[in-house]
Amino acid sequence: MNIDYKKTLELLNAFNQALRTSGAERDFYYEGKNLLASFQMSIFSDIKMYTADPLKLINENNQSLGQKIKAHLMQSVLSALSFFSFCVVYLRYVWTRKPVVAVYSIDTTSDKIHNRDGRVSYLYDYVRQNGESLLEFMHTVPSLHSLRKFLIRKSPTIYLESINFLASGFVSSRKKKYIDRSLLNFPGLEQRDADFLYTLYKKYKRRKEVFVISQNIYGFIYRRFTIQRFWSIDDTRHVFELLPELQKQRVKTYVFQHGHYTKYHTGFLTDMFDKVEIIKPQFIVVWNEYFKKELLRLSSYFSEEQILVGGEKRGVRAYVQKEIGDSIGSVLIPYETDAPKAEVKAYIEKFIQEGKTVYFKLRKDITKEVQLQQYGFVTGEINEKCIVIFDEKDILNKIDMVAGVYSTYLYDMLYLGVPVAVLDTSMDYGMGMVEGGLAILYSQTSTDGEIINQYKSIRGNIQHLYGNILYIDTYIKNFA
Repeated sequence: MNIDYKKTLELLNAFNQALRTSGAERDFYYEGKNLLASFQMSIFSDIKMYTADPLKLINENNQSLGQKIKAHLMQSVLSALSFFSFCVVYLRYVWTRKPVVAVYSIDTTSDKIHNRDGRVSYLYDYVRQNGESLLEFMHTVPSLHSLRKFLIRKSPTIYLESINFLASGFVSSRKKKYIDRSLLNFPGLEQRDADFLYTLYKKYKRRKEVFVISQNIYGFIYRRFTIQRFWSIDDTRHVFELLPELQKQRVKTYVFQHGHYTKYHTGFLTDMFDKVEIIKPQFIVVWNEYFKKELLRLSSYFSEEQILVGGEKRGVRAYVQKEIGDSIGSVLIPYETDAPKAEVKAYIEKFIQEGKTVYFKLRKDITKEVQLQQYGFVTGEINEKCIVIFDEKDILNKIDMVAGVYSTYLYDMLYLGVPVAVLDTSMDYGMGMVEGGLAILYSQTSTDGEIINQYKSIRGNIQHLYGNILYIDTYIKNFA
């Protein structure tokens, strides 16, 4: 699957412009705030999948009757669990009258201690260690896996999808009103692209109607409790659904960074919405000063005062002061899901031809054969100069450079004290690292000497950031 990020952003901008020009943007206002801005990341994701495989997306949207019935039943089960969870938390509150902490995260059990999202495990650490009462919301993809994870956690959970499922029942009974297709113009686009964008307009027009009704449900839930604060992973696709009614109750709302930010993280950026009111959290807590500056550089809708530097999770290692030689003998390259893999393979072949040892780090949740096949390697093509690994900890002292296209892994490797390179490919997703002075752009014509000299010129920036690491759990104790 080859995702075209540049085309995705172009189509998103065309979509926004068409709705503004036609006046259809007015359909997305709620209490004076522009919901189209809140939908940006979800719309971007839909367009991204469309650019990767238009036919696959169309087929997925045309569900059979059996698939629709199965989905409806699963939604009904999750709604029952959500209602049960609300009752449990409410009865506990009535009994203790203890204020609650509202937390939103993604439905995963990657953190084996809490059986929750490991990217924000420190939030749950704090809640457990301090005996806080928890009002928990999650985004899930309704399936039997959702039920299994609920049973593993054995903890009350209110699913956003359940609230939307209930709200959509009221929307379904209403007559749909859409702007006429002829009034929504997408100049310069192919007919198929224009038709797809009109389909998106109808999808998100309906989602806006579901959102409006869902606010009555959230308001009912929140008014049953005294809520101390709201903590969330920085998921811009869904977190805004939880915010309006919380903010009416003057609850402070914080979202916490879980990955890097780029110009493609449209859910945080003003873009065409710099002069309109939008739904947003009060504060975002980032890992370090670099990401605060990066959000401001990218024209985030957060002001400088709203971007708080909190720190990293425990386990992030401090910067290593390492002597840099005159040549690069080994390169660590991670598997990256959306990278243009044929182009990355060409770089791997370049490194091997230059006599470098390549450590190709694979993911543990995908088989070795599948990952190698995706990068175009055939059986027997991997030789002693390309070493496949799943864990890098035993070879870190052998690494002279880390190279990739876009992933957060590249940021994680900055502490090594060796050059981190963004490979020059058709995907510019990782260029923020280069523009921000943390990485070097590596092309097919780059030489070891050029890379080493460029790295020495930016090493001070990296050492400043990673030589004095702040930790998020300490930060939470201070402000919570």
